Amino acid sequence: MAPSPTGALHLGGLRTALFNYLYAKKEADGKFLLRIEDTDQTRFVPGATEDILYSLEWAGLEYDEGPKKGGSYGPYVQSERTALYQKYANHLLESGHAYKCYCTPERLQEMRLNFQKRGVGSFYDRVCLSLSVNKKALGEDLAVETTEQERAEEEEFLKDKPYTIRLKVPEGETSITDMVLGGVNFNNAYVDDQVLLKSDGFPTYHLANVVDDHSMGITHVIRGEEWLNSTPKHVMLYQALGWDHPQFAHLPLLLNPDKTKLSKRKGHVSVKYYREAGYLPSAIVNFVALLGWSPSNDNQQIFYSISEIQEKFSISEVNKSGAVVDMAKLRHINTKHMQYILQQNPSGLSALLRQYFETYKTNPFVDPLLEAESEGKEEPQSPEAVEQKKQLLIEERRQFREVEMDDQHLLRILYATADHFTTLNELISNFEYLFFAPDLESAQAQEFLEKITALGVKKGVHISNFATLFFEQLLKELRAIAPATSVDSSIHQQRSKEFLQLINKLSSELKGDKTVVFHVLRFGLTGRQKGMELPSVLAVLPVKEIEMRLEKALTFLNKC
Repeated sequence: MAPSPTGALHLGGLRTALFNYLYAKKEADGKFLLRIEDTDQTRFVPGATEDILYSLEWAGLEYDEGPKKGGSYGPYVQSERTALYQKYANHLLESGHAYKCYCTPERLQEMRLNFQKRGVGSFYDRVCLSLSVNKKALGEDLAVETTEQERAEEEEFLKDKPYTIRLKVPEGETSITDMVLGGVNFNNAYVDDQVLLKSDGFPTYHLANVVDDHSMGITHVIRGEEWLNSTPKHVMLYQALGWDHPQFAHLPLLLNPDKTKLSKRKGHVSVKYYREAGYLPSAIVNFVALLGWSPSNDNQQIFYSISEIQEKFSISEVNKSGAVVDMAKLRHINTKHMQYILQQNPSGLSALLRQYFETYKTNPFVDPLLEAESEGKEEPQSPEAVEQKKQLLIEERRQFREVEMDDQHLLRILYATADHFTTLNELISNFEYLFFAPDLESAQAQEFLEKITALGVKKGVHISNFATLFFEQLLKELRAIAPATSVDSSIHQQRSKEFLQLINKLSSELKGDKTVVFHVLRFGLTGRQKGMELPSVLAVLPVKEIEMRLEKALTFLNKC
């Protein structure tokens, strides 16, 4: 795999990495190599390389050779290999398969505008193919037929001028047999004389890619369909350099639900988005595996590990048509993975939840599409607006007191909420009161308090006196109950049932109105009018935490 550090790793980039990994491990009995293609310095994004490496690690795709790991063919960052590209560019010049182009950016722009005015495709017009017309490329008039003296003057004129090196596309056709698309033919008349080496000495993707693939012994290249039109240029370069080209496989495009190409305007394109949204890595890998592939011998859609996918995977089963990124399908897959891990490895899921919670506090998730939708806008919110919203959330959460969370507490949360969330972000944001003490001064809590006050008046209940007595009796009973020594779904359900019986018993003994009882208790424990059932909240929170919350709640209920 050879991604460019021009931004966060794309969902399609992760699929490319996965399919390369699967093919290398299962069908080619080979190695999965990672190379960073950073030759386009104008589009380089700081931090993008780190995001690529972290995203692959997060997804569980371990490369055999590459940056930070080394191997037989390093270095694995193209900007550290420029001398090699210059060597082969000069070789192409000497063999007549490439030529120097002295055209200025201004001249090339003028050429493109002329093509546009004529309504034809923009191809380089080869004005520099013959050295005798180089002055013309620079805006100077020069007859096509030149004398020896004129050529000498021309060479002197061009001696210090910057130039690029272009591929000289031969006449005829170029054909490949693609492992996904089958036979593909290209008419060379429609292939541009591609720049191979820029005037700053850096190669373009095309030259660097071919030189590196050959130098690193790459036998199979699996990449997105958007690179298909570049393939004839690559094959020409292999032929010009006297090398056999690898086998190619071009994967179908990723599409929005409306069948347009996946874009930030209509969907979420980066792996970083899904990671920050709280999707599980195993679910994302499962999901991207099905973007253009499905096993032909069965209808299996859920794969809980890369090894399961590897067992079924075949490049021959990859579809030719585009693959729709269906968020409903992803949410279904993620739910299945949550349930499976909670059943098979609950401590593993609690570890993922703890890790995500730490990120949630310092880097909260903000969906740019949903934020824009809430404001009635079509365009996603800008990165600056998203960052501003994140900072507000961080400051807000710094004011909350965290619940002391050991592994048992996290497991109790997971078993209590298992059927009520799809992502880790939804779990924390929807049940924030299980992670933080509620803010009883918030507008939401104060609105609830006003409702309780009105209820007391209606029922003829002195809320303050009743809450004091009820909380005192409840805490006395809770302190007498032995804490659970283990946690699972059945234990949680049993304890919730016991706590419901306790609430009903105390309500009966104190002759309290059931609505009042549940309202004052819900205010004290969550500060919200709606949420999970109160017996479940009591089964999750430690008695010490319940005690602190109810004592604080009384200071507000005393005002009722």
